[in-house]
Amino acid sequence: MEETPVTCQEITKMVSRYIDNQLNDKEMESFIQHVRSCPSCYEELETYFIISLATRVLDDSSAANYNIKALLEQNLKENEKRLRHRKIRFWLCLFLILIFLVLDVLLTLHWLGILPFPFAF
Repeated sequence: MEETPVTCQEITKMVSRYIDNQLNDKEMESFIQHVRSCPSCYEELETYFIISLATRVLDDSSAANYNIKALLEQNLKENEKRLRHRKIRFWLCLFLILIFLVLDVLLTLHWLGILPFPFAF
């Protein structure tokens, strides 16, 4: 089953949810892939990111200098890393479940006397 590409219009609707960390993994992956390949959507995200960051630090009285582009890039990379780790955990769990199922079938067949083990316990 092939995924349909996300349009710029859909991405625009997802920007605020991305900033608020409200996208599910599938949406997050599509969003980041599109933003990485579409300069216009990246610029839109950057604008909203700047506004979001500014509202969060407005009450901060320190004269900190923020590198907005670096902060946005760091945010995108962190989300990409989180998605990769979730995929790895998913496939690892799936692999372990498969191993346990195979062992369960083999032990059941042995218990039923259908499949003798070549070694003794």
